[in-house]
Amino acid sequence: MCSDFAEDVHNNAEAAGIRAGWAGIKFTGMEVGHAINAFETTDKGLIYIDCTNGRSRGSDSEDAPSWDTVAYIETGKRYGILHIDRVVSAPYDYYTFQYDFYLDCEKAWLEYDVMLEIYNRDVTSYNNEISGKVYTIGSAEEKRISTWKEQLDRREQFLNQMEEELGKHWYESEYSSYTVEDVHIHW
Repeated sequence: MCSDFAEDVHNNAEAAGIRAGWAGIKFTGMEVGHAINAFETTDKGLIYIDCTNGRSRGSDSEDAPSWDTVAYIETGKRYGILHIDRVVSAPYDYYTFQYDFYLDCEKAWLEYDVMLEIYNRDVTSYNNEISGKVYTIGSAEEKRISTWKEQLDRREQFLNQMEEELGKHWYESEYSSYTVEDVHIHW
């Protein structure tokens, strides 16, 4: 259960000399809450770590490199998480741990998802177009197909670059659709 994992992280951090909090989250209209950890940092302020919900959307748990995520919490807003690798690879500044950073990442991921879907459809169209055909070099038809292929290659490079920046998966918690009503931290 999440409370047990949060307790383990708390105890391990405290044993290592790191002050840690056990945080209980209450969600609007829900009887069941969620437990995570809180850390008061000298440079980033209060940050939350959720070690129980790092599962990529639509995948099995084996798909995730780990279950460790940074939790983004604001009262009255949806609970959000980003995989810890995504946060660590971002430009390391105060904004990285703010709720708006999470929203910006979510927006970028949704844009990537749409662009990838369109790209995959276009690749299928291209493959259907060239299947079983032979084109004469220098012909108008070959130039059209070559230009189309070059455009697809550029889009693929752009999408690969986006994936490298965003990470391979979008992570959602089972609580991602819930609105945070309150958080209580026990130090």
